[in-house]
Amino acid sequence: MILPDSLTTVSSARMRRTDAFYESLSARSERNWFLKTLYPMVFSGDTPRSMVKVDDVNFAKWEGKRISSIKILSLEVFGETNVSRKYKAVKLAYKAGNALHLNTRKWVLQENLLFREGDSIDPATMLRNLYYLRNLSYISEAQILVFPAMNAPDSVDVLVVIRDKFSFNVGGKISSLDKFSLRLDDHNFLGWGQQLQNVWHINPEQEGSVGWESFYSIPNIRGTFITGELSWQDLPGLTKKHASLNRPFLFPAKHGAGGLDIGESYVHPPLDTMSVDGIVLGGWYAFSSKVKHSSTNHYKYAAISLEQKWYKKRPPVGDEFGRMWHEKLLAIGSLGISKTDYRKLPHVYSFLDNERIPVGSMLEIPIGYEIGEFRNRTFIGLRGSWGNVLQNGGFLYLEGGAETFVTRSQAEQGVLYLEPLFITPLQYYGRYRTRTYCKGRIILGRERFRGETLQLSSDTFYRGNQDITGSSLLAFGVERDFIAPWDVIGFHFVIFGFVDAAMASDTPLAPKPNDFIFTEGLGIRLRNPRLVWKAIELKVAWNQSEGKFGSPGFTLSTKLPVHLLDFEGRRPKPFAFQ
Repeated sequence: MILPDSLTTVSSARMRRTDAFYESLSARSERNWFLKTLYPMVFSGDTPRSMVKVDDVNFAKWEGKRISSIKILSLEVFGETNVSRKYKAVKLAYKAGNALHLNTRKWVLQENLLFREGDSIDPATMLRNLYYLRNLSYISEAQILVFPAMNAPDSVDVLVVIRDKFSFNVGGKISSLDKFSLRLDDHNFLGWGQQLQNVWHINPEQEGSVGWESFYSIPNIRGTFITGELSWQDLPGLTKKHASLNRPFLFPAKHGAGGLDIGESYVHPPLDTMSVDGIVLGGWYAFSSKVKHSSTNHYKYAAISLEQKWYKKRPPVGDEFGRMWHEKLLAIGSLGISKTDYRKLPHVYSFLDNERIPVGSMLEIPIGYEIGEFRNRTFIGLRGSWGNVLQNGGFLYLEGGAETFVTRSQAEQGVLYLEPLFITPLQYYGRYRTRTYCKGRIILGRERFRGETLQLSSDTFYRGNQDITGSSLLAFGVERDFIAPWDVIGFHFVIFGFVDAAMASDTPLAPKPNDFIFTEGLGIRLRNPRLVWKAIELKVAWNQSEGKFGSPGFTLSTKLPVHLLDFEGRRPKPFAFQ
């Protein structure tokens, strides 16, 4: 039997079993509905969307079985479909895409597995690994299959099926002929799973100015599941450098999480009238354990974070002034409880970055102490989030919390926030499908320091071309998406309309007329979930403030889809103001 070139085994010691394994795969597929779907697609090139028909694989029935062999199968990025069979140009485009793309190296995929040959099947670890693979930015589809080993009733064979995304990304934003940006990046550099990104800005703040950003990421360094990142920004009035090492929560496969980071931020004219050059050095560690009598993805954790901040250059400071630029050491500990699962919500690719959305809950109590240059403070807070798919096919997501620093005399730098998201059930109008997205932000700052602000434009949901700032922000937006039935080389077309309303002010109980803004607009958005490319968006927006409409603003850009935070544990940190 001739095997695909993309097929390798994790252990060369098991090579002698490969022929028997694949010769039996076809026969076994007749007894397993999933393999029956998978087999003709892998060896005959059926539609790629048929690969993953379910979100959760039932690993429980294999619990305790010894893993006899692990095989990894890498599929072509652009598999043959009914469309490519019908149109020769599409078939040629798919072939060109496959030729340009380098599939993820086998050793990279091996290092992203949380299990090895000889291990016993642990259902929770297998499910965690499946979610981890699917959340990698360069993976389009992933599945882990388990079935009885040949002539070994107490052992199993594991097949890991992977389909990459086309990893090259070209994007940017054009607001006018003399103000635009260009983005080039590769999310899977040389098939190593590493990301390289470069962005050039032309006239970001004033005519004739140029700026650039670079980013480099190495996920899962040498199988440790530690991600290393380096970034550098050099924009007019702003220079930022940052380096970090972090390992996320991977319970129950890994009980520990944590990281280290260091960054420098230099703000100066023309962005600000003052020059501030600050350095932040931090680290954190967390330990997780299972909640008794609960599901496997339900755990509790304790975390500790330390962060030191000092300045090479800053404005004058004292006990009662320049509080923004005081040097300090902040220690925060937290206790939390987390439950995370994933569900598939179809036809949300135009708005969210993934159709598999997180459901579950998280509750965290952070408590800390800050040793300041002139005074010491206590930090207390409460945070939580919840999300679930509703019975009618809609989705509701809530994130909120309250926190503050407390001195001997008062509470300061406090914040109360709530950020809901509601997605309506899928509706049909002829061949068109529609969903409505409603997102709100309520952020109330209390006794914030001078210069601490919230920018409306920092929210990826905001679609206007003007900005307002303040220490408190109330924003609400509605977007109605009409998903067209067209499918051009995997691109989905969405026509959308939106209305945004927002208020940002340092005095929310007595706002001024120019603290309000309303935005209405229309646009068209293209997205191909098989590519790492962000959505390509052309929109026109009208901004209305003080009761008057401004001139329409046209924008062509590659828009970052909204990313929903899952309910995993996280590093304890104060709520971030700009």
